[in-house]
Amino acid sequence: ANKGYILDAEYHTFTVQKDGKIQVDGNVSANATIQVANHRPDMKKEVYNGTEWKQDAQYGVGDTVPYKITIEVPKNIEKLSTFTVTDTPTGLKDNVGSIKIKDNTTALMSGTDYTVAAEGTDGFKIAFKLDSATVKAYAGHTVTITYNAVVKDTAAVGGNGNSNNAKLEYTNKINTHDSPTTPSTNTIEDSAVMYSFG
Repeated sequence: ANKGYILDAEYHTFTVQKDGKIQVDGNVSANATIQVANHRPDMKKEVYNGTEWKQDAQYGVGDTVPYKITIEVPKNIEKLSTFTVTDTPTGLKDNVGSIKIKDNTTALMSGTDYTVAAEGTDGFKIAFKLDSATVKAYAGHTVTITYNAVVKDTAAVGGNGNSNNAKLEYTNKINTHDSPTTPSTNTIEDSAVMYSFG
């Protein structure tokens, strides 16, 4: 199992000289190290419980529930063809208009840097535009997606609560020409639970 890593067939060149020394990127030494990056995104889904971000919280019917998805963007994101986040809530309806995506300093713009589409009746799907200069600049950064959802009157009361599942899908193979191998993707999933007691 590749544990979610992106298999990148990037070439790493070196020269073994006649004197036995090794040349890498213009540097010559008796012992050389070639740094090969391991690229793997990650994702965490949380709900705000009124005081802090956690994996679960309690809300009533009609309440607005703040959610946060934190994503570690791989450094080779510009080589990928797919990088999407899908949110599928149970007992809640996502407010697509409340979606905001940013790192510590820069916000992404809807339509320019990503698109949002409905997923089912209550969720959404965000597709990052991988040719966007801003998205490329997010390589190696941690970004957050924040949004609100409203508790529906069909929400489960008590029991196992109402799960709000998020899925990150991304290209997991890059060929020797620095192009994505399609269709070949990995997924990472995480969820936060909203408990309702009437």
